[in-house]
Amino acid sequence: MSGWVVVKEGVFMVLIGAVTTACVAENVNSAPSNIVSIATEETAITDLCEGIPFVNWDTFGSSFISHECQTCHGSWVVERFDAPEEVTFDTVEEVWAQADRILARATGEKSTMPPNGGTFKDDQIKLAWWLTCAPYGT
Repeated sequence: MSGWVVVKEGVFMVLIGAVTTACVAENVNSAPSNIVSIATEETAITDLCEGIPFVNWDTFGSSFISHECQTCHGSWVVERFDAPEEVTFDTVEEVWAQADRILARATGEKSTMPPNGGTFKDDQIKLAWWLTCAPYGT
């Protein structure tokens, strides 16, 4: 069974899709929108992480954070557009320290980050893969 996870306030909702095990990063935009079941964290992580492409800071995160987050959440940014001063994403360590918050705000159908929208669905899925499946800190 292939699946994706949407994280909202600590609950993992498993989205089950008709995707084969040959699913690769280029095809992730076909994620389904129907929620089939709400699973425990352990089951959801197993479903999400099984057979996915390897995603980490070097293969995805650095570029994503740079383009989608640091325009407001970089420590050097003068006009932060109301982004909290204490929430900066200059390093992989800072991103991982806020991973739960990032997943809750930047993934799923009703994501609120970035506030102007524009994040592609496949990038949201890769973000969830990275911050859920990759070893902490990578």
